[in-house]
Amino acid sequence: MRRFRRVDVPVRLLIVPSRPIQTGEIFTYGIDYFPPSVQKRLQFAQSKMHYWLSHIQEQQDVLAPVFAEFERYSRYFGGWVESVALQGRSPRAEVASWLEFHAYGKGVQDLDDLKIHAPKTFQYFDLLNQKLQAYYRHFSACLEKSDAKQFCIPDPLENYFEIDGLAKNFAASVNHDQKVPLVQALYYLYLFTSYYFRAYDEMLNDLSPISSPKSWRKKEINLSAGGLSVLLDKRYPANSRCDIHLFFPETEQRLDFEASFIRSFTAAHTHKETNAFNFNFPDGHSQKVVVFEIERYEIRSSMEVAVF
Repeated sequence: MRRFRRVDVPVRLLIVPSRPIQTGEIFTYGIDYFPPSVQKRLQFAQSKMHYWLSHIQEQQDVLAPVFAEFERYSRYFGGWVESVALQGRSPRAEVASWLEFHAYGKGVQDLDDLKIHAPKTFQYFDLLNQKLQAYYRHFSACLEKSDAKQFCIPDPLENYFEIDGLAKNFAASVNHDQKVPLVQALYYLYLFTSYYFRAYDEMLNDLSPISSPKSWRKKEINLSAGGLSVLLDKRYPANSRCDIHLFFPETEQRLDFEASFIRSFTAAHTHKETNAFNFNFPDGHSQKVVVFEIERYEIRSSMEVAVF
């Protein structure tokens, strides 16, 4: 494959394994949404959160249990995302697990003391709780309508929550010289929960029916006539065959073909997973189209270079 030149090209991309897991209780592809890079981010956010929480001087006895509860509820949510994604295991398979899942879906309880003693902090936790509950509700609705043959997504999940805007304001304080421990701890808690939510969003994107190419995620891929590599927050099953769908927006050219997943490793400079694939072309036409798109992109890019 190295005889082909490789170029970084922006495309709209969808990659899923050609075959789902055959032995699961629910339809899934076996993709790992918690690879080493994501695990490292989770550990970093958790470590920072605990560090700053320990530096809070007032009302720590009230705040610490609330932080611990949000951490526990987020891990539980992520645990089921991982179980569904890797094993096709559903909490609906056992009554006790399903009841427990719904209990967690009610969100973190017993925030009354916080509302009395720290109303502003309560507002932050309440908004985070609303997002947590929304993700649990959506996950529950998907599980209720899905089975081993198909994964059903009844309604799209909200793409913006009020806590997201508030967290952006907190982010500005994270690198400020006068760091406030409570603000720091709340921000890293938000990051910790967000990494689990993003894994769920990524799983939904892969399990959604193939729709309009214009709705696929835009990525910059390292493309050649023989294969591609792309930075993602996930890893594909080892030695799997995958269906690759490419859409080039400028020419509106769509390509659909099979590829072999070669390897994945964590890219140190981006803290994402580099997933590499070799194309399995059934004929020469698709390869010619890929070469054309690479050449077209190189020519177009060279025309944008300023000449002095």
